[in-house]
Order: sequence, then C-alpha cells, then structure tokens
Amino acid sequence: MEVCALEEQKLNEYGLTLDIIKTEQGKDDFCIKIRKALDGTELKAPVDLPFYSLEDDVLYFNYDHSKVNPFSSRVLTSRIWVPLSLRNKVMSYYHDDLLTGGHLGFIKTLEKIKCKFYWLTIIPDLKSFISSCMTCALITSK
Repeated sequence: MEVCALEEQKLNEYGLTLDIIKTEQGKDDFCIKIRKALDGTELKAPVDLPFYSLEDDVLYFNYDHSKVNPFSSRVLTSRIWVPLSLRNKVMSYYHDDLLTGGHLGFIKTLEKIKCKFYWLTIIPDLKSFISSCMTCALITSK
C-alpha cells in the first residue's frame, strides 16, 4: 500500500497500519476461513475464493470491475479486506477526518474507501454510518 507520508501518519493515528490490519484479520472469523481455504487447510472453500489473495500475510479482495461495469474488461484491483473490528475506523477515517473526508457524503466517501479497502457489506455499513452522523444531519437540514 503506497501512500504519501501525511496520509501514512493519519492512517497510523486511526490505527490502520498494515501490522494492525494483519493482527485484526488474524482474529476475524471470516478472514480466518478465507486464509484456511487459500492455504488448503479448509476443505469447503467459498465459491468466490479466486477473488481473495494473501500478500505479505495481509488478506486482499481482488475487485472485479467488469461486475460493476459490463462494458469494461475484466480487471482485478487488490484492496485490503477490512475485518469487522476495523470497519468503523475505516469509515471514520474517510468520512470524518478533514484531511481525507470532511463529511462529503455517501458516494465520495465510498469511492475513497474502495480505492484501498473492501468488505462485502460496505454499502449498507457506510449508509448506516453516514445516516448516524450528526454533522451531516446538521449540514443537510440547512
């Protein structure tokens, strides 16, 4: 994950370093199941297993752009799989922080998150997170 020094510092402040992500992935039931399937110790692998990979012991989801845009060719982009324990931190980082977010709404926050991170329930989780944001509620009520 290549980021500028300032963003790296901000990710550290939010507890989103690769070491912390690795540790939390190691405690997450879903991540454990995918890791076992990838290394062959889990006999029953999920159907979408080809979309996951391990790089330096970090679990990634390989996002298929052709599923979103049927006119695009099949291009896979690796994104860090976010374990349940870190999802609120990721959403807060990209929504609340003035450097990386600034309460810019659902679409812009989602696009920022999806540049580096992914999890299956990202859309409903982010909608819920933003709908409970008091700052956004005040901005939209004006």
